[in-house]
Amino acid sequence: MAEMRGLYALPPGVDFADAFVRGLLERMADQPPEALAGVTVFVNAASTRGALYRAFDRAGPLLLPQIRSITGVDPGPLVMPDPPVPPLARRLELARLIAQMLALRPDLGAGHSIPVLAQSLSQLMVEMQTEGRDLSDLEAIDTGDHARHWQNALAFLRIAAQFHLGDPSQDRPARQRAAAEAASRDWPQGIDLPQGPVIVAGSTGSHGATRLYMQAVAALPNGAVVLPGFDFDQPAPVWDGLERADDHPQARFAPLIAEAGYPQRWTAVRPPSEGATG
Repeated sequence: MAEMRGLYALPPGVDFADAFVRGLLERMADQPPEALAGVTVFVNAASTRGALYRAFDRAGPLLLPQIRSITGVDPGPLVMPDPPVPPLARRLELARLIAQMLALRPDLGAGHSIPVLAQSLSQLMVEMQTEGRDLSDLEAIDTGDHARHWQNALAFLRIAAQFHLGDPSQDRPARQRAAAEAASRDWPQGIDLPQGPVIVAGSTGSHGATRLYMQAVAALPNGAVVLPGFDFDQPAPVWDGLERADDHPQARFAPLIAEAGYPQRWTAVRPPSEGATG
């Protein structure tokens, strides 16, 4: 099997699914047909999964790899025995908490705003879990010089975080973060290594938990990460400053590249415009 370790990418303008399948089959060309079934591919979205299945269909009769969602990565039943609570149930719990707050402080909002506030608060809790933040990060915020409503808001956020983030087994984002931290901690020591090749395909690593897991996969002896829409022609000095340029279209790759290094080309396929002659 050709080398499949580290960070790879495909350029903008190519069909990611077809190019990914082509590169994978090139690397598996000297393996028996059943070897492909031992590969696990993690994707970032259901649309990517569907596109990969269609690309494999176009490639001909094959045993398919296991294609899973990267947001479904779990640290295992021995660590977190209970299934995660559905996101809607968690939002309803937060809505009840907000309703109690507004009952005590009606000046802070109207009753009809509870669903919107619950959605916003839920998104904040998910972001904190994904990025590995907890109650201590809120405790460190100093609002002494801010208006009173900022202090009230922070006081409520601390209550909500203590309620929502107390048990990491309840939420999928927290479980995903725990799985990423376990992989980052254990795999370099040879603990609980995956049995077959592992590939993360199509994710940009824009979220902390996903990025941490991608870094762990890229460091595996039989692991690879394949980024979509990567500009190979961008000069190195531009990359050096991208972690501070959130508005740049390639900035989402910068934190991952800083940790895992500059990506290689997954396959030789080029965008149609590069292959044109004039």
